[in-house]
Amino acid sequence: MIRPRVVWAVVAAVLAVLLIGPAASRAQLPHLDPLPWFAPADSTVRRALIVDLDRFDDSATDWAVNRLHLTITLPAGQAAAWFLRASYLRLDTGSGLAGERWPDALGAETAAGWPGERISNGFGPLEVGVTGPVRLPFLGDWRLAAGMGLPSGSNRLYPFSSTSLPVRFQLRHGLDLGSARLWMQGGGVAHLDATGDDLADTSFPSGYTLGTEVAWYRGRGSRSTLGYDFEDRGGRRSQLVTAALWFPWRDDTSVGLRVRRELEGDEHRPAAWYFTVSWRFEGARMEEPEAESGQ
Repeated sequence: MIRPRVVWAVVAAVLAVLLIGPAASRAQLPHLDPLPWFAPADSTVRRALIVDLDRFDDSATDWAVNRLHLTITLPAGQAAAWFLRASYLRLDTGSGLAGERWPDALGAETAAGWPGERISNGFGPLEVGVTGPVRLPFLGDWRLAAGMGLPSGSNRLYPFSSTSLPVRFQLRHGLDLGSARLWMQGGGVAHLDATGDDLADTSFPSGYTLGTEVAWYRGRGSRSTLGYDFEDRGGRRSQLVTAALWFPWRDDTSVGLRVRRELEGDEHRPAAWYFTVSWRFEGARMEEPEAESGQ
């Protein structure tokens, strides 16, 4: 279980940036992957490799992304898990470059035709973090996911990669609905630094997120979910609906299918559709964490 003081430290760091210096966004919402969660009702294994094959598409802007995304999880204490995520992607901006689509996002000395190539390949940023149960004073049992992006990406792949340093957290709480479980969650994201001269600091807005998810668990590696997430970063808003299905494949492997749809217009969104095929390869079986009734 994650210690409460760790939770308050992460929350305080994000809120401090939000309150002290929230810059208005003049450009895009940089893409951030959903923070990972795991449920003992689905699997008690916290040592795993998750391989995602992604396709992000937007017919309104003619932008498309093909991506390989890897997540490694390792046990953290008795019930939590560390995670490390990395990706490699190919961005095709179709008929328009990032500098042409969002001229206000560019740095003071960046040419209007930046980055100059409509098709770019490169690595996405690394992200490290922790996810697991936490018991908060007066609030009881919750779950926490917190992550920090490392400045290892490329600004040329903005808004799907950059050299910024986002810090974010989410807290979620679950309610039993008979055969399903309702999750409610909220959190914040703050960009502590936006290095490089290509993009203006206002290209990396901070903000908050709220969401809900209904999950049906049917044993190891088998679940289905429906979710909705609302996000506001510097006045730039996102509304995403998600449908996902996971099913077991062999004793230590499961396969997942996920579709996400952006409901907001094309002015700020990274993409309109997000398609993902996933494989989860589990390590050695771990002992059951403290009973949390599907959490």
